[in-house]
Amino acid sequence: MGNRARRLVKRTKSEHMVQMGFSFIHTADWQIGKPFGNFQDETATLLRAARLDAVDRLATAAKAAGALHILVAGDVFDHARPPPKTVGQLMARMAAQRDLVWHLLPGNHDPAQPGSLWDDLPRTKPDNVHIHLAPEPVEIETGVILLSAPLRARAMSTDPTAYMDHATSATGAIRIGLAHGSVRGFNSEGEPVIPIDIERARKARLDYLALGDWHGLQQINSRTWYSGTPEPDGYKDNAPGHALIVTIAATGAAPDVRPIATGHYRWTRQDLFIDKIADLDRFSAHLSEEAIPRAQMLLKLIVRGRVPLAEHAAIGERIVALAHGLADLDADTSSLVTTTNDDDLAALGTGSIATIAQNLAAMTASNDPALQKPAEQALRTLARLAEQTP
Repeated sequence: MGNRARRLVKRTKSEHMVQMGFSFIHTADWQIGKPFGNFQDETATLLRAARLDAVDRLATAAKAAGALHILVAGDVFDHARPPPKTVGQLMARMAAQRDLVWHLLPGNHDPAQPGSLWDDLPRTKPDNVHIHLAPEPVEIETGVILLSAPLRARAMSTDPTAYMDHATSATGAIRIGLAHGSVRGFNSEGEPVIPIDIERARKARLDYLALGDWHGLQQINSRTWYSGTPEPDGYKDNAPGHALIVTIAATGAAPDVRPIATGHYRWTRQDLFIDKIADLDRFSAHLSEEAIPRAQMLLKLIVRGRVPLAEHAAIGERIVALAHGLADLDADTSSLVTTTNDDDLAALGTGSIATIAQNLAAMTASNDPALQKPAEQALRTLARLAEQTP
């Protein structure tokens, strides 16, 4: 690696820019090409498109902030061998923003392994896209050093940023680290852990450490941040859908970090307790009053409570209606308890049917879920049959 930083500087105005402070966009975890296999094809297609559209929103934010460089802290793609069309679509988006410089880092989803997309991409990429495949300092503007920690495997037992402690740079240069991994356990759930020292910014004399892997916005300390994914991809309440505008006035100065909203879709998990149909109607009305359009909402709805047997079928119809206009609705009514009274039982019929209904009603009062749930389901089936019988 040596003591000199590799240079990417091309602009004569760079020195003036650094004298006035250096601003950039910190983003991560784009995971372009994510399949979203748990959704219907139409919804999955829209979600994949939104991840590409986020690139345009990042470009707009960069221009508004006067930032030239966009740093992507790993997981640019969802895996290391995406289809050529997927790669081409992303490159075209970045090439169209020719006034910006994009810095890409392999993460644990798309590590720079033999046979990965990173083998050929350096030869075919647009000129304004820089790919960082070596752990080395690179001068991206006069007096601004980027120290990257690309990943070559999905999991590592060693800290890929450790080399930064000993990487030298010119006196007075701004030092920015770019890495993908976990500090304080901030790793994506179920993902392999890439350990990163929480004190790396201090030990390596970094003015800022831009991290990826955690999909939500998170400050670790004054110089170390996770930007999170620019487009939400799950129901976690961890402030997804953001990027960071970072300005460093001079080496050693505390960075000015400003979150900006970049997400299009909003993923919401909601626990709803009801005991009558009107509760569900009020919830639907509340959704319509939200600032974000319903077409941009993905809702995971957990319905709990106790409702009369006579209203249960109608509640199911209301939930179907609630889905209309939403990007997606995943409704779980397994915790909704059905209650019965004498009028409910009388409506189910007479003779042997009445006897069966009474026995089932007694089971629903049991504290044994193995009896209660099947009995409730059977009663609801009887109620549907009774409605269909002339």
